[in-house]
Amino acid sequence: MDKILTIIIPTYNMESLLPRCLDSLVKPQCSEFLEVLVINDGSKDNSLSIARKYESEYTGIIKAVDKENGNYGSAVNKGIELATGKYFRILDADDYYDNKGLSILINELENINVDLILTNYRKDRGAQKVYFKSPESSIGHIYDFDNVDIDSYPNFAMHGITYKTSILKNNNIRLQHGISYTDTEYCFYPLSYVKTFVALDILVYCYQLGRPGQTVEISSQIKSVASMVNIIDRMYYYLKDNNIEERLFKKLRSIFCNINGLCFMTILCFDGSEKNMTLLGKLRKQIDDISGAQDIMLGKNLFGVRYYKSYMQKKKKSNGLLYSFYYKLVKKGVALSWAIRDKVFKNISHNIVGK
Repeated sequence: MDKILTIIIPTYNMESLLPRCLDSLVKPQCSEFLEVLVINDGSKDNSLSIARKYESEYTGIIKAVDKENGNYGSAVNKGIELATGKYFRILDADDYYDNKGLSILINELENINVDLILTNYRKDRGAQKVYFKSPESSIGHIYDFDNVDIDSYPNFAMHGITYKTSILKNNNIRLQHGISYTDTEYCFYPLSYVKTFVALDILVYCYQLGRPGQTVEISSQIKSVASMVNIIDRMYYYLKDNNIEERLFKKLRSIFCNINGLCFMTILCFDGSEKNMTLLGKLRKQIDDISGAQDIMLGKNLFGVRYYKSYMQKKKKSNGLLYSFYYKLVKKGVALSWAIRDKVFKNISHNIVGK
């Protein structure tokens, strides 16, 4: 039987959470149309054994794939290589799918033929649950993707995206190896080949927050600044070196600005070291070099304090005042040379960090 949907699960040392993840996939009535690839990325715990146990119980649905450690991007690349389903999704091993939503999605996928499907997802942090949904007016309509404004879709993220598998395979979509935050690349590079789009009002992905060591935690973000910069660099040169049609350019530029915003926040709020401030100077020049990027960063407050208040509630050490100060300088268009600016930042950072 032909598979409708391939779900890949990049897995590294997830023995305690992988069973919950897999259990959420095998209950739907239409699981025979489902292909689940557990990509074990060189785990040192029992993740591979658990995946193989499920493979033996759910023959023809779940497959365990073992590979050397190469980080998230390499696991996604292996999944793209092996996928046989018409459509393709990612599920992180520490998250899970809504059983009912997955069944509904598979039924819908049997009857449509589009390049990108967007579904709802939910962020869970303990008892707190936040839903991310498409605009109600857009639900169920198949659109020419050129005419879609992704910024109007709060659920436009890896957790909400289903791609037609041929988009990924035929265009040699590959994420970087050995670094974090490559899910941003997964949202970025395939868009150049997407022609049709539909949003469905289905809750599928349940995104779990609060686990120590997650890449969304501040401690991980601080350690992953170099990864963010690698991703931003690749996007920058893609935008600069390709003759991209304006409507697609705007979509890609938006994603480029969002990852820049995360990097600015991480450095200016939490690790304004001399090395990182130098990196920030490089990113600032790249933003200036991408048409319209600075205006978007200002308009979304990505240079400023968008994230600062929520993080300050959890962290006593912060460069938040530096972050606010920088935003005010940029917004006012204050003309500072890079040398003077770095000296000012260094002095402010020295006085603020640790207070």
